Amino acid sequence: MSALAIGGLLTVLFIGFQIHSETVHLVKLGRDVVTSHPEWISTALNYTEGQMREHDIDQYIDKAYQKGKDWLSSNIRSIADPKDPERADQLERQVNIVC
Repeated sequence: MSALAIGGLLTVLFIGFQIHSETVHLVKLGRDVVTSHPEWISTALNYTEGQMREHDIDQYIDKAYQKGKDWLSSNIRSIADPKDPERADQLERQVNIVC
């Protein structure tokens, strides 16, 4: 029984480490792609017709992050049972904590 518990704990730790390392890898990859192609910034500036300046890009990214977080929070209620609003509130809080 203890071997099963230890094996389960090690599996959870391994999966957690893998998720963390994949997330770090994706962030680094995204950073490298953006920094290796600065013409994307000029394309974004042309697309927004001069409304976006280079120092405003962080604000746009933050707004996109918030929109995604709000979208996840609003759609999480569809997963929970409509008869159990407490569970839906709990799931929404958990999503807000993770994001």
